[in-house]
Amino acid sequence: MNKSLELIDSTLFRTEQIIDRKTVGFTTKLYISQNQTGAYLYTPVLINEKFLRDTLYQIVDNSILPALRLEFEGPTFSSDDFKNINIYNIFTSSSYLFCEYDRENKRMLFMYDLINKTGINIIEGLIDKNGDPKMLKPIDLSKKSFFIFIQKHNSAIVLRKN
Repeated sequence: MNKSLELIDSTLFRTEQIIDRKTVGFTTKLYISQNQTGAYLYTPVLINEKFLRDTLYQIVDNSILPALRLEFEGPTFSSDDFKNINIYNIFTSSSYLFCEYDRENKRMLFMYDLINKTGINIIEGLIDKNGDPKMLKPIDLSKKSFFIFIQKHNSAIVLRKN
């Protein structure tokens, strides 16, 4: 809520106790992204909840402020109240916003051009020279540096935009 007590964000910060001690994790957690415009925070929660954590926050001084809320098409929950979408990472450079997520158990990469206000959803990631999909990960967003991890070769390719 803002100072006028108006609801400005759909994501809540809270503690969730998991009774059956089951957790879900993944290897590339990109909680904080930093670029020329500031530092941003997204913390994924992959357990089933009654709401979708769809907001990227900006870290300003000692506060965490909502910066951008993603709006997903189609039903975000199934008829039996399970999330159709699990968001893994949201990170931003000065030019692009990236969101890695699953929609109904299919990995997706959303790339949004912040300058031209256009976006694209890519199923399973960017395609390499062998036709295999790969997810883009940031190294240094202030320098527009990214990498793609290639699991079968245990190596990484570094991409830099000049």
